[in-house]
Amino acid sequence: MKNLLVAYYSQTGQLKEIITNFVNPWKELYNIDFTEIKSDEFHFPMTYKQFFEVFPETVLKQSCKINFELKEKDYDAIILGFQPWFLHTSIPFNSFLQSDKLKKTIENKPVILVMDSRNSWRNS
Repeated sequence: MKNLLVAYYSQTGQLKEIITNFVNPWKELYNIDFTEIKSDEFHFPMTYKQFFEVFPETVLKQSCKINFELKEKDYDAIILGFQPWFLHTSIPFNSFLQSDKLKKTIENKPVILVMDSRNSWRNS
C-alpha cells in the first residue's frame, strides 16, 4: 500500500475537517499520516489590532516558532493544507515550508495544495 502525508495548518480547525473529507476516498489506496502544524503565537479569534499587526511579517514571509511531527517515511505523495493571510501563506505555514525536514520529505514527490479561504482571499 502507498503512503500519503497530509500536513496542514489551521488557525480555526476548519481546515482539518475539509482536508479529512478531501482524502476520504483515498483511504483504500493509501496509508495516510496526518501532521498538524501548531503555533502558540496566533490564537483564534484575533482582535482587529492583532490581525493587522501580522500583515508586514506575513508579506515579508517571516517565520515563527512552530511544532509538528513528521515521520521518517518514504511518502508516495504529499498533501499540504493551508490558509492565506493577506494574499500570502500564513506565517505558521510559511515557517513549515521553510523547514529542512519538510524540504527533505517532499523532494521529488508529487505535492497537492489544498487551500481554505474566504472569497476575498482566493486570489492568493
